[in-house]
Amino acid sequence: MDPKLSRRDFAKGVSLVSLAGATGVSLGCGGASTNQFAHASAPDAGGFGRISLNAYCFNSALNDLSKTRKQSSCVQTLFDVLDFAHKYKVDAIDPTGYFFPQFPDAPPDSYLDEFKARANELGIAISGTGARNDFAQPDPDSRARDVNIVKTWCKVAAHLGAPVVRLFAGVVPLGYEQRWQEVATWMAESMRECAVFARDYGVKLGLQNHGDMLRSSDQVLRVLEMIDSDVVGVINDTGYYSTPDPYVDIERMMPYTISIQVKESVRPVKKQNPNYTDLPRLLRIIKDSGYPGYLPIETLPTVQQHSSTKPGDYNPSLAVTRFLVKLRAAISEVTGQPLVETPGEILCDPTDPRDPTTGRAIELQ
Repeated sequence: MDPKLSRRDFAKGVSLVSLAGATGVSLGCGGASTNQFAHASAPDAGGFGRISLNAYCFNSALNDLSKTRKQSSCVQTLFDVLDFAHKYKVDAIDPTGYFFPQFPDAPPDSYLDEFKARANELGIAISGTGARNDFAQPDPDSRARDVNIVKTWCKVAAHLGAPVVRLFAGVVPLGYEQRWQEVATWMAESMRECAVFARDYGVKLGLQNHGDMLRSSDQVLRVLEMIDSDVVGVINDTGYYSTPDPYVDIERMMPYTISIQVKESVRPVKKQNPNYTDLPRLLRIIKDSGYPGYLPIETLPTVQQHSSTKPGDYNPSLAVTRFLVKLRAAISEVTGQPLVETPGEILCDPTDPRDPTTGRAIELQ
């Protein structure tokens, strides 16, 4: 397949394999279907190479306060994430829903207004957000509950000016290992309901491959075809294709991609050793596709632990900083533009006093 085909031509000629194998769909790339279907396009971020920071990098740290654990990072609130992004010259952030107060309910409007105002003050865009949902659950009431969570987060995204809300598929239910198509059918139905609602609020939905019901480009394309909505596109998670060559799947999904997750490894690392991402190769795939959106990054403790560090050694601030250095060097290599300098690593004690008014770490001011 010619990688330089236009989005429209690609959509006309995309091939899907028959549903087979242990998950019900081949993990390879190929097939015979030529159905055309509607899908969303990526919001324009203003030029290739603009980076976004996924708040999930600080997952444990952002939960330290709420769970009364010892603070593991100076970044302890979403406002800290904004300050961190500003300090490290990151263009945008992607704040995950469950880091907001009152999740799964919407946070108070006053909180959203303050958060948006702070982002604007710092010149930080909000590239997207996401909730937590599982549309693979056999129980229709459970799926309906999660549909309502996604709808709530469409409202939050509209309030914040975030153009994209992430959608997860869900894990393969026990007893349905050989019934992928059946699960995908009710999964797509829930997503179509979310899409109708999202349209009313002017936001797009991104279907993310996450090593669950969606482990290959074949599976993602099949569900995207079943949804058939120009409000729904793909969150191209570069670290979650369980296929022979993840770069093939990444490239195959680019015409449908409305946002990306750039990860340190192109292999899931919970049960596998990391296969460190060839960033120049990945960025050439993205750039050649004409994708106009942000490059959200996500670092994970599991990658660090597989790199001979101890489980408690993950420092999200240092991990993000070091990954930014590598990503910016790769962007410079691919584009020929001067390398953006990444400021030095934050050195602070997570237990240091915090500003009593804002709740943010004093070191980040």
